[in-house]
Parts: sequence; C-alpha cells; structure tokens
Amino acid sequence: MTLTTEPTGSVRFAPAKTIQSAASADDHDTEVAVLRESLRQAEERNTALLRNEQTLRDRLRLGEEEMRALANAMPQLAWIAGRDGNMIWCNERWYAYTGTTPEQTGVAGWPAVYAPDCLPQLMARWHASLASDQPFEMEVPIRGADGQYRWFLTRANPVRDGGGPALRWFGTSTDVDQVKRAQEALRDETTVLELLNSTGSALASTRDLPSLLQEVTDAATSISGARYGAFYYHSGDAEGAPQMLHALSGSAPAQFPSFGRPRASPLFGIGLRGEGTVRSNDLLRDPRHAQSMRDDAAMSPVIRSYLAVPVVSRSGEVVGSLYFGHPEPDMFSERTERIIGGIAAQAAVAIDNARLYAAAQHAAEERKVLLDSERCARAEAERTSRLKDDFLATLSHELRTPLTAILGWAQVLRRGSREVADVQRGLQTIERNARAQAQLIEDLLDMSRITSGKVRLEVQLLAPQTIAEAAIDAAQPAADARQIRIERHFDPLAGQVAADPSRLQQIIWNLLSNALKFTERDGTITVRVGQADGQLEIAVSDNGVGIRPEFLAHVFERFRQGDSSTTRRHGGLGLGLAIVKHLVEQHGGSVGAASEGEGRGACFTVRLPLAQPGAPGSGAACAAPRLT
Repeated sequence: MTLTTEPTGSVRFAPAKTIQSAASADDHDTEVAVLRESLRQAEERNTALLRNEQTLRDRLRLGEEEMRALANAMPQLAWIAGRDGNMIWCNERWYAYTGTTPEQTGVAGWPAVYAPDCLPQLMARWHASLASDQPFEMEVPIRGADGQYRWFLTRANPVRDGGGPALRWFGTSTDVDQVKRAQEALRDETTVLELLNSTGSALASTRDLPSLLQEVTDAATSISGARYGAFYYHSGDAEGAPQMLHALSGSAPAQFPSFGRPRASPLFGIGLRGEGTVRSNDLLRDPRHAQSMRDDAAMSPVIRSYLAVPVVSRSGEVVGSLYFGHPEPDMFSERTERIIGGIAAQAAVAIDNARLYAAAQHAAEERKVLLDSERCARAEAERTSRLKDDFLATLSHELRTPLTAILGWAQVLRRGSREVADVQRGLQTIERNARAQAQLIEDLLDMSRITSGKVRLEVQLLAPQTIAEAAIDAAQPAADARQIRIERHFDPLAGQVAADPSRLQQIIWNLLSNALKFTERDGTITVRVGQADGQLEIAVSDNGVGIRPEFLAHVFERFRQGDSSTTRRHGGLGLGLAIVKHLVEQHGGSVGAASEGEGRGACFTVRLPLAQPGAPGSGAACAAPRLT
C-alpha cells in the first residue's frame, strides 16, 4: 500500500506498484508507524481546512450582510447587474424612490423607470459598456414613486475575476436634480446675457436698417421665449409718404400677414401709437382685449400670451413697436417685459444711428466710387506702362535679332563668296529671319486688329481635319529641323464647323508653333481632332518643358511669357496664345491650357460649336468686338 495526499489535504491509500516480499518485520512495523503518523497529520490538516472554510464562509456572509446594510444605508440608488446587463439586486433606496418591487425591477423590467426620451441613448451607451467592459456614466432622469422625474448621475463599474471579462456590474445613481436644474438656470441666464451682449454689439455695429430690425426681432423673440415675434417700424417711401416696414421672427412669417393693418388693430395699435407697454397672460381672459380677440378669428388660435413694447427714440418719437405672442398662456413675466424694454431702448438708439448713417452713406458711396475708379485707373495705367516697357524691350530684341543675321549675311555676300554652300546657307538664313520678321509684324497687326475690333471672319462650313492637316504641313519643316515628331489623331466623324479657314489654320499653327518652341529635340507633339460633349475639340499636346502652376492662369495674356529667359531662348512677343484666345472666342468657342508642371508637357484644347443646319455658308462675315 502507498499513502497519497490529495490537493484538498485528504489521504488516499493505494496498492504499491512493487511489493518487496523480502521486507523484514522491523521494516514493516516502521512503515506502519510512518503511515499512521502521516494519516494523523492528514486528518489534522483536513480539520484545519474545514475550520478555515467555515471561517471564510462566516466572514463572507458577514461581509455580504455588511455590504447590504451599507448599500441600504446609502442615499444613492445602488444596484447590481449581471453580465447580460439586467438587474439582479437593488438596494432599499431604489425601491423606495421608484415605488417598484423586486419583481417589477428584475430581469428586463428596470428600464421602465427611466425617462422615455432618454431611454434609447441610455440603452445604447449601456450596451456599449457591456460589450467593451468599460465603466458606464450618464446623467438621466428617473421616475419617482410620485410620477415626477428627477435627474440622477448613474455610474457603473465592472466586477472581474482577475483579468477576465466582467462577471457583474456594480452601479449607483446619485440624485443631481438640484445641481442639474441650477446648471440649466445658470445656462439660461448665461444665454440671455450672451444674447443681450451680442444684440448690443450687433446693434452698435449694424447700420443697415432692415438687417438691424431683423437682428432686434430675432434676438428679442429668442430671449422672450415667444413663438411669434414682429417689429413694425414707421418709415417713409422715396416721396416721404408714411409706410410700415416689418421684420418677422419665429413662426410669425406664416401668421402675421393675416392680421391686416396693424395700426388699425386695437391690439397692435396701442404700441404703434406709443400708448405704453402691453402684457397679457391670456388674451382670451383679459377683459382689456377679450372682445378684440373674439372679433379677430385669425388671432385667437394663434396668440394667448401677448407682449407689446413701443420703441421710442431719444427725441420722443415712436419709431415702431415690438410684438410677441405665444399660443399658450402665462409665457411672459415681468422679467421678460423688463428685458425686452431694455432691448427696445437699445434698438431706438441703433435706429437713430442707422438713420444718421444712411444720410451720410450716399455721399460716402459716391466718394468711394470716385476713389475706386481713380485707383483702378492708376493701377491699370501702371500695369499698362509695365507691359509697354516689357513689350518694347522684347520687341527691340525680337526685331534686332533677325536684322543682325540679315545684315551680317548681306555683308558676307557683298564681299563675295567662292563657296556655293556658303551662299546657299546665307540666303537661307536671310530668308528664315525675314520670314520671322514678317511673322512678328503680322502678329502685331493681328493684335492691333483684335484690340480695335477690326478682325472680320469669312465663315464657311468646313471639315476641321483638312485645316489641321494644312497647319501641320506648315509647321513640319520646323519640326523636322529639330527632329520632333508630330502625330495625328483625327476622328473622321468629328463633324463640321462654321469657321474662317485661314483663321482656324492660324489658331492651330500658333498652338503648334508654341509647342515646337517648348519641346526638346526628339520630342513628340500630338494633334487630336474629335468630338467631346457635343462640341468639336482640337487638342495640341506635347511632352516638352511644361508650365509652372502659378503661370498657367496667365498663358493667354498679351505679352506674357513664363520668364525673361523664355524670350531669349525661344523668341516671340508673347502674342501667339493671346491671338489664339481672341480668335477662338470670336468663333464662339473656348480654349484652355493644362499642364502637370515643369517637365511634364502641356496640352492646349480648343472647343468650337459644331455646325448646325442652316449655319452661315461660304462668304458670311462677322466682325470681332473691340477689346478694351
């Protein structure tokens, strides 16, 4: 036999795996003695464990009783919820306050005591805490046994077994109704003070009379708690005849227009005639106005509580009156009357100031117009002067460069040259620079015609592919000289346009010329002709140097180039794209430029209206508008 001690402290005997048959009697007696001693010790341990267990049970029961007594003595509503979030225990204070029983509160009945309008948010946040095992906290109204709701701060913390999930939730609900209502009252007072302050600031700064009246009406309606608000104001038309202007607030726009002429109304006329402030808690029961309310069928269902405060200027003139109404009785107090009276006094001062401001506004506006015109004229003159200086410098350079080449080769040829190749090269240089000179002059003449409105278009129905091909042929020699490839993508179904063929070719050639200037050797230029969004679209794109984002908006301005070095490297007066823009617009179209930045190439897109049946035929002419 072997003696085994269990984890609980009990002793168990089991047969030994191996029994030595040759054990001596003494060894046997010794073994028995050892076993008896082990058994005695095990029994003592078992007894001690049982005593400890009983002690722990007693302490636990005492602790539970103490905790229950403590929880029942707490002024808070205390409760314990299970893992599913339902109540499994509530203290006596809970049942005393809510007037419920354990049967009514248990399981899922506890939400019935919470305010219905807050219950969805409460349940959503409670379930979120259950899912995340995070503490819960929320202020929510709880219904008492008397049926009244009071605000409670409800908090709950999870009770875990070590680091595992929550096993239970321990929560309390603390009555914070007085604090909550004090906070609401303070918040209401703060809101009123802020509205009064903002109204005063707005009235002090507002000079536009309609805006001022609306500001006063909106602020006073909000502060008074009225459902309807109105400000009737004495004014005069352009001939000085008296008239009534009004500002409406709240639900008033749907109601007040049905009340007729306010001065003729017994109720409204009191304020407009300056007979004093009128406040009624219930017009239907007020002997001063009950008959008027019975006579006015439109007024009686709309207004029960009523407040009218006249607005009197510093000179004693009644400039208007503030009116407020509410369909429920007893809505306006003496405090409301005093506050609205203060706003009316502020409004009277502001209206006087607005009148003075309006009297001076017309003259100030006239002076401003004159100053603005003079300032704009000066700025335009300075800009024109700068552009003129830049243009003259560019023009001087552009005219001098080809002339220098022409004169240089003319002198060489005058001295005579024995080499035919030199003669041919000289003649080609002279011809090329002469053509460049002629193109500069033609661009200047075109811009002059455009500026003066003297460009006339000989409009024809034509296929844009043919015109684009002619423009490419004209630009091809320059492209070949720099080994630049020009690709064509023409849609044969692009349609026809009514355009001047020479001017349309000039548009495409100018775009090609611009692309050639800014495309490096072995580059590619693509010309596309097709339809897009019901219009003819001609696009010229390249993989050249691109356009800086800050300059993209100015590419079509006259005499504008990316920088001064552009003119030195590529030549030109900066007129080509400006001419393109004006010619395209004269055709009723539009042109745009796009580039992803320097080194990313550029694309210029011309959009022209497609020819419609009955479009002008060959020879029809139209003049360009004069540019200013």
